[in-house]
Amino acid sequence: MQRIAIIFAIATALVPPPAKSDTPSAENIAPPVDGCDPMDIGPVYDGSLDASSKLACFQLVTPSSARPTKLDINLAGFSANETHEISLVRVGADGTMHAAASDISIDAARIVQATGAQSTRWLILVGRPSSGVASLFQVQATMAWGSDSHEPNDSIAKTTVLRGNQHIEANLDSGADVDHYLIALRAGQTQALVEWDAAPGVVAELIDGANQQHSLQPGRPIRVDSSRPIFIGVRGTDKATSGARYSLRTRDPEPIAVVSRVHSNEAISRLAPGLVSTAPGGANAARTLEVEATVFEGDGVTPVGPGQRVAFDASDVDVPRKWLLASIETVTDAKSVARATLNIGPCRGGIRGPLRVHTPSNRPEYWDISYNPESRVVASIPGVNTRSSRLWGSFQHVCKEVYRGYHP
Repeated sequence: MQRIAIIFAIATALVPPPAKSDTPSAENIAPPVDGCDPMDIGPVYDGSLDASSKLACFQLVTPSSARPTKLDINLAGFSANETHEISLVRVGADGTMHAAASDISIDAARIVQATGAQSTRWLILVGRPSSGVASLFQVQATMAWGSDSHEPNDSIAKTTVLRGNQHIEANLDSGADVDHYLIALRAGQTQALVEWDAAPGVVAELIDGANQQHSLQPGRPIRVDSSRPIFIGVRGTDKATSGARYSLRTRDPEPIAVVSRVHSNEAISRLAPGLVSTAPGGANAARTLEVEATVFEGDGVTPVGPGQRVAFDASDVDVPRKWLLASIETVTDAKSVARATLNIGPCRGGIRGPLRVHTPSNRPEYWDISYNPESRVVASIPGVNTRSSRLWGSFQHVCKEVYRGYHP
C-alpha cells in the first residue's frame, strides 16, 4: 500500500487532472488528460523513462459493449532487478481518478487488468521510486469480449513462452479468444524460425518491439531476431469457431545433427575390419542399417526437442568417390533423437577383398568377406548446410560372406 501511495503521489504532482467540460460526451467519457500520451488498443508502443524521469503516462478510451469486456495492459522489456510501479487508473467523467489495478515488482514483463462494459478513459502510469538511468519498455493494450478471464495466455504479460525448438498445439476457446506467445531465445542465439499452421478462420500476427507486424502464413516460415521482444498474437476471424485448432513451432535456423549410433540387427559374422585396423569392425551391416542421430541447437549443447526433421544418407565411399545407397527422412523424439532403418542393399563401390578373417577363439571359425571398409551415414537438417566433420558415422558395408568352417 505504501508503494501504491507513492505512484499516486507522483501522478498527482506530474499529471494534471482533465479539464472540466460543460457538455460531456453522450457516452459520458472524461476529456483527454494533459501530459499523457495517447494510444490505441492493439499496437505495441515503445515507452521510456529518461534518466531524470520518475513517471510515464499513457491514455486510451475503451469502446462501449453490451457484453462484459476485459482490458489487459501488457508491458515488457523492463531492465532486470529495477523496480517499476504500474497502475491502471479509471478516469471518471468528472475527472476523478479511481485505481483499478496495480503491479509493483522487478519483473521484466507485467500485466494489469480491469473489467467493464461502458466506454471509459483509462490512464496507464509507469513509475519508479527514484530517477537514475534511462529505462526502455514496450506497452500494449488488448481487449477481450466475453472471454475467459482465467486463461493463462490471453495477454502479452501472461504469454506462453516458446524457447528454442518448440512445437505448440493449441486451440481458441471461443471466437473472442486471443492467445499470446513470447519467443525467448537462448543465450547466444540471435535468430529463430517461426512456423505456423491453423484451421480456417484462425490468424496469427507477429509483432516486434518496433511495432512491425507480420502475418504468419502456413508453410512459410518467418525468420526473427533477438534485437527486440517478439510477440505472437493468435485470434479468430468471423469464420473461427470455438475449439478451432492451430500449431506454432519455433526452431533454431542452424541446428546440428550428430550421428550417435550405427548398427545392424542382421545375422552376419561382424568380422569385417575398419579401414585402418585389422580388428573386427563393430558397425558391420549387409543390407539394412539402423541409425540414430542426436540433434542440438546451434550451440551444439542444447537439445532441440521433438519434431525436428532429420535426413539420413548412407553411401559407399572410396575417397574421392561416393555411391549413394539409401536416403530417408524422419523427426526427433522427445529426447531429441532421430531413428531410422536404411535399406542399403548390396555394395555399389569401393569393394575390398575377399579377405580371410576368423573369430577370436581357441577354435577359430573362418570367413571370406568382401566389403567396403569406409561406408558412411550422414545426418543433416533439411535446408541447413551440413557440417560434415561432426555429422557422419562410419560402418563396414558387407558385400558377401562365405563361411569356411574351422579350416584357414
